[in-house]
Amino acid sequence: MPSSIRPRRKAPATSGTGRRGTAARPRPSGRHSPSAIPRRGPVADPRPRVGVLFGGESPEHEVSLRSAKNIIEAIDRTRWDIVLIGIDRRGRWHLADESRFLQHASDPRRIRLPDVPVRLALTPGRRPRIVPA
Repeated sequence: MPSSIRPRRKAPATSGTGRRGTAARPRPSGRHSPSAIPRRGPVADPRPRVGVLFGGESPEHEVSLRSAKNIIEAIDRTRWDIVLIGIDRRGRWHLADESRFLQHASDPRRIRLPDVPVRLALTPGRRPRIVPA
């Protein structure tokens, strides 16, 4: 049989171990993991943080607000820390208050984003930061 058509060997069964029979190791939490982003308040929250980004300058602005409402209501709060990031019709980014957002989410025209816009600073090799604009 030509050497280029050799059958592949099967990998050994691992049954709960890592690749090729080595012990599986937990992934280290690096500087890019959600747990590396600092928490607000005196006690660090062990839940991973997830950002819900909504709004924007598009004519679909209100549709995006309704979609964000549905996503927020579906996320298990015991497992995830939610951060709401809204984009107003002028393209400015805002950190939104979840309770106020959900209070008016049934009528997106009544949703008001905070007056203080923010910037999300993404720098390669560094953790994301939310800073006042």
